[in-house]
Amino acid sequence: MRGVRGAPPSAPLDMGSLHRLPVWTVALVVAGTLGCSERPSRSSPATWRQALERAEALELQLVGVPGDSLIHERIGRAARSAQARTGRPVRIGSYVDQGTWPRIVVGASGAPEIAPLLQRLGFEWDGDALLLGSAVMAGRGLVLDLCVADPTRPGFPLQLLLAADPEQLAERIEDLTPRARPGLVLSHKRLPPRRFDTAGRPLGPEALELERAPFELIESTDALALLAQPDVDPARLERYETDSRSALARVLEWTGAATGERLELLAVASVDRLRAHTDRAELTAAEGPRSRRVVLLAPGVPDDRGLAAARWAVAWGVEPADDWWLDGLAVDAVGQWWGRALVSWGGHLRRAGLMPSPAEIVDPRSVDRLSQHVLAPARGLLSRFLRSTRGEAWTRLVRGEEELVCDDDLRLAFEAWLGGEAFAADAQARARAWDERRGRLLALPFQTGVAIDSNARLGGGFDDRRLEASLVGAVQLGADAVSITSDFAEVAPEATHFGGRLPAGRTSLEGDATLAQAVACARRAGARVVVLQPHLLLSESAGHSAWLRRATLEHWEEFFAAFTPMSTHYALLAELLEVDLLCVGTNLSTSNKAGGLDPETREHHDRRWGELLALARGAYGGALTYAAGGADEAEGWAHWEPLDYLGVSLFPRFATLNEAPPPTPRLRHQWGAQLDRLGALAAQVDRPLLLVEVGLRSTERAGTETTIGSGAADGAEQARLWGAFAAALDERRAAANAPAGVYLWKWPARPGEDEARGWAVRGKPAEPLLRALSGEK
Repeated sequence: MRGVRGAPPSAPLDMGSLHRLPVWTVALVVAGTLGCSERPSRSSPATWRQALERAEALELQLVGVPGDSLIHERIGRAARSAQARTGRPVRIGSYVDQGTWPRIVVGASGAPEIAPLLQRLGFEWDGDALLLGSAVMAGRGLVLDLCVADPTRPGFPLQLLLAADPEQLAERIEDLTPRARPGLVLSHKRLPPRRFDTAGRPLGPEALELERAPFELIESTDALALLAQPDVDPARLERYETDSRSALARVLEWTGAATGERLELLAVASVDRLRAHTDRAELTAAEGPRSRRVVLLAPGVPDDRGLAAARWAVAWGVEPADDWWLDGLAVDAVGQWWGRALVSWGGHLRRAGLMPSPAEIVDPRSVDRLSQHVLAPARGLLSRFLRSTRGEAWTRLVRGEEELVCDDDLRLAFEAWLGGEAFAADAQARARAWDERRGRLLALPFQTGVAIDSNARLGGGFDDRRLEASLVGAVQLGADAVSITSDFAEVAPEATHFGGRLPAGRTSLEGDATLAQAVACARRAGARVVVLQPHLLLSESAGHSAWLRRATLEHWEEFFAAFTPMSTHYALLAELLEVDLLCVGTNLSTSNKAGGLDPETREHHDRRWGELLALARGAYGGALTYAAGGADEAEGWAHWEPLDYLGVSLFPRFATLNEAPPPTPRLRHQWGAQLDRLGALAAQVDRPLLLVEVGLRSTERAGTETTIGSGAADGAEQARLWGAFAAALDERRAAANAPAGVYLWKWPARPGEDEARGWAVRGKPAEPLLRALSGEK
């Protein structure tokens, strides 16, 4: 159902016979590549998504469920949320194995209807143990989440969420949003979730010892128990415990609620450990039982200041009628967002023109449109506004006893409240601080940088604890700057598995907590400059949006419709992390070719770029650049004035395919000609030149086919090309328009990770040239 935007529910929610049916297992329609012995799948995740979008309704089928009112309530609320978010009615009824709609099947793992279905999908199941290939999964606390092609509804996906324990199921039915992601996820109340492929091999984090890392009980009371792994800073733990107890107490005091059980907070010191336990990369995430949360207390990374405890109290104590309250009340209780005071960050969003209206804040579909750094704090502020202006009536809004009407009166009152004295800030003081921040960067000597590249997956390869060691190695070789690339999908990616909390807004594919940890690693390694360089992907599994050729106004409007949310998100993230330089785009030359643009399209293109750059400048106080794909694009790009650097991405070609690699003197001359041309443009636009990316493969044809890198591995040829560049650069260091820095593409995020034919210089003949680029002798 992804891709449905702005459509209201087309029919009222049909709760059917929900009051008569219990719940232990959930099977939700989702795509899969796992086999079906009876009917081979002819579909793909893309066609499944299309089928979900075209479906008139969704079926939520219940199977063998005992009469548990708590689970009934959770299923009903989750169904209402799915209906609101997808714009499709959700029909709840009994299990039927034939039909025309995509289905969500809910039932006990031991129900008679479940075993034949699993057998048809290639599984052996006796109610207590599941066999998939060589893997055997058993135990009462086991929860199985299986995404496959529906064997009886061709063209539709099917997702099974099976649990022998009703409590385990109740913890995973907060989100029933339809998805089209294949796979199998197994979890247990005492173990982290594990993803498997069709042969039963685990696909989760490689370091399985993370599962067995011990937790030590730090503090325990009737309401909260804090446990931590040994490498978590004790002082940080003490502060976090205080914050969590305070946030929990505020929620319970405001609402008069009681949770009736104790919350367990498991503290870890790195994102990879959190991801191993939860398959997520956030400041906090749920794991296993509903009364357990894993929290990130990583060095140099902001923590949630008790948000996990507050949100748990809202979810299981208050039981709000609408999902937005889960974040709203919790963020309100914590009073901050990513280390910034909530009121201060709200004022920042308002000044940047990014504060959404109340209607957008409460809309379930906003999680697919707005950055988490906009939506979650805005929800907290709207909660605080209602709590401070509605008197005792606000608790009736929370529980759904009174409807929140998001009309113009509410919008205007909320805007007036945001413009009040509490949100007032000295804009001139802020502008001076931002000017000083950019001035410090521009005053630095030559930046010798390395770029680390994301793999566009959760964690991105940056959450490994070896990243810091790799960056320390770069600094020891002469680097003093680090560029961190990140990826953002045009379409909000689907969750890796079913259940858990609804997302609080758009985020990077790696997870923003991962990027925060990478920035902290770069700082500790000794980097004076940290750059954030995002890339827009067509989807979480497709190529770069920049690769598409765009020549019409419609094409460019589609581009900016996706590019603006990405730019907004990274501008805010860069501000929260206080990185030094944000690259607002990279190498869109392919889109701008094909004979140029007609006057109307060019005017639209230039206007939208101006708006986007103004947005970035208003949301982020560091320096800005754009990485043009070589001199041709740099000369044709008309937006250098709002930026602080003329940025260029260079992957040069020094000979044609039929020519031999040029001799070193000619290489030196060709490098010099490029630097001179770019220096002249820098003088023309009055901006310092920054080589944001320069890449040379270690192959024998590196100077001819830079991106492909054909031929055998040849570190000596890479060193020769870099040596010619260093020599040409040395000849121009005294020039007025000499480059202000160069970033080598790319540096391995893990020591020893780079392949023999790759771009990295680490461990190759070109490695000493990193120091030479800095001007050191």
